[in-house]
Amino acid sequence: MAYYQCKVTFDSGETNKQGKPMITKTAMLVEATGVTEAEARITEHLKSDIMEFEVTSVSLSNIESVLQEKTK
Repeated sequence: MAYYQCKVTFDSGETNKQGKPMITKTAMLVEATGVTEAEARITEHLKSDIMEFEVTSVSLSNIESVLQEKTK
């Protein structure tokens, strides 16, 4: 497994001063075996929270590991 950076864009639901929708761009880190799995996992994760979104890129990250604190 490796970490992949997924860049995602979506409509924030807000409008700018000109009345146009504001687009939010974000990057998410996904643990997966390849690009296809990373895109599928991020899509599955976001589909219940965000109505319309687009995964604009998926690339292999240089991150080797993520340390997480155990919750009590």
